[in-house]
Amino acid sequence: RNLPLFGSTFFPIVIVNLHSISSKSGWSARGAVPFVLAVAHDQLLLLNPESRDTIITIPTSSIIDWSTEQFSNTVSQISTDIQLRIITTKFPILIKSAHCAQISSLLRDYRNAAFPFSDYGIAINDYNVLHHSLLRFREGDVINIIAKDSNGWFYGECHGKHGIFPVDLVVTYQPANLLSKSSGALSSPTRHSLFGFKDSITKPLLSFGDGNLEQQAIKMFKLIRMYMGDFVNKTKRIAPERIAQKLIQKGINIPVLRDEIFCQLMQQTTDNPKRESHRRGWELIMLCSVIFLPSSRIKSVFERHISQHNFTLQFDVENSIHKSFQRLKANGERTNAPAIDEMNRVIEGSPIIIHVTIQSGNNKTKGLIVDSATTVNETVLEVARKIDLATHSEFGLFEVNQRLGYELPLSLTDKICDLKARWEKKNSLDSKLLFKRRYFFNPRSFETLNVETDSVALDILFYQTLTDILSGKIPVSVIEAFYFASLYLQVIYDEHVKSPAKTTFQKIKPLVFLNIKTIEMFIPKHLISAQKYTPDDWIDAIWKMYKMKKISKVSSDDMKIEYL
Repeated sequence: RNLPLFGSTFFPIVIVNLHSISSKSGWSARGAVPFVLAVAHDQLLLLNPESRDTIITIPTSSIIDWSTEQFSNTVSQISTDIQLRIITTKFPILIKSAHCAQISSLLRDYRNAAFPFSDYGIAINDYNVLHHSLLRFREGDVINIIAKDSNGWFYGECHGKHGIFPVDLVVTYQPANLLSKSSGALSSPTRHSLFGFKDSITKPLLSFGDGNLEQQAIKMFKLIRMYMGDFVNKTKRIAPERIAQKLIQKGINIPVLRDEIFCQLMQQTTDNPKRESHRRGWELIMLCSVIFLPSSRIKSVFERHISQHNFTLQFDVENSIHKSFQRLKANGERTNAPAIDEMNRVIEGSPIIIHVTIQSGNNKTKGLIVDSATTVNETVLEVARKIDLATHSEFGLFEVNQRLGYELPLSLTDKICDLKARWEKKNSLDSKLLFKRRYFFNPRSFETLNVETDSVALDILFYQTLTDILSGKIPVSVIEAFYFASLYLQVIYDEHVKSPAKTTFQKIKPLVFLNIKTIEMFIPKHLISAQKYTPDDWIDAIWKMYKMKKISKVSSDDMKIEYL
């Protein structure tokens, strides 16, 4: 009641991507939760209900698109199963609130009021009416808007018919060269066509009201023409793959330009007289479609374009794009332009193959088929299935590069192909994916693994712990090192005795596996270099511990459990 902004409507909300917004806006994310969203005719304000401070101001004119969507996990005090995604020129905002529908309705009304006149609009729903005063149209139709009254109605023309219709059934555009002077449905390349192949453009196909964005859009058109082979840069030769990556990364970094990219590609693949150029234009459409989505403003137009202008690249492009969109909606859009290998496979319609190393006795590698939207979590589940791992919740993927000397845990929501693209950018293609337990996240959950009954989990966890002790990640004393070494010696001996070459090892003693050349398999390197013991001293000490503990007849699985 005491907050400022008379005339605004206030809603309690929770911001899902709070840290992302704070990092981009320069504001500290230590505010109260839930926040208050004030919706006014010309701006949105994020308010702290305790201090009454305005944290972020968003002009209505900077809002590009918004949509409501379902979510499954309730993590806030607000009881709701709908979230609202608002895309602005600076950053996206993801909101959870019981009032998402009301917020969306106000945004629609206020944004239409912010642009009181527009030459054209695209229908976002069918308007099946029979009265002579009303204008009938279908979703995706282009409408010539002639006038607007104060009661929320437009007067316009479509298919040669005139009439009035509700403003909330169209997405309006300020005057731009997106649309031809003929309004109506996109039914064929020559009749009521929105787009047509061009050798140059002097301004964007969509209106931005920002000179810098308009210049960026024109530069993107040049990149598209370069990739399609319609423009040759004689001063600087760039590989087509790098051109595609540059274009797509621009769309990733500046979301407001994504619709412009799709519109330019639709234009260049309509009535294109050059077969090779036409084919390469569809390659770009395929590549963009596995990275980000068109907004609701042009979605129906884009879907109609791929349906009516579908160009076969030795597989069903339309079906492939629809599947890509479904995967992006489920897992989220990408953060990196595709690596060259991914690009080739998307264009060919062939599967993307990755390799994951399982940290075990022989460090076996599994080959997996993924797509451009596959997450780390999906990969973990597939690896667990392939190796018959009963409990997978404690396991994850790690990015490992021995040359550069790092090992990093990956977030379950990370995209596998984003990771491969990052490796290509950093010239670290010798990096690999390692499957092991994320034990440091939950150190008390050892009991949940059931290692006594799950031999796969036991094997992975044992060799993971052994590796971390030998590398110094888990510190041990000299006496502990002797004991661990004696346990590992029995593991090696017992597994060799049980191997197919059993008769060869029946008369061999465990000591045969312990010598000067293998000492670093048992004792951490830093202990060997820091102590004054000779290799023979280490071997004698390990052997004495082995005999003292009387473990020569204990099975390797029992030794692994004791080790852990």
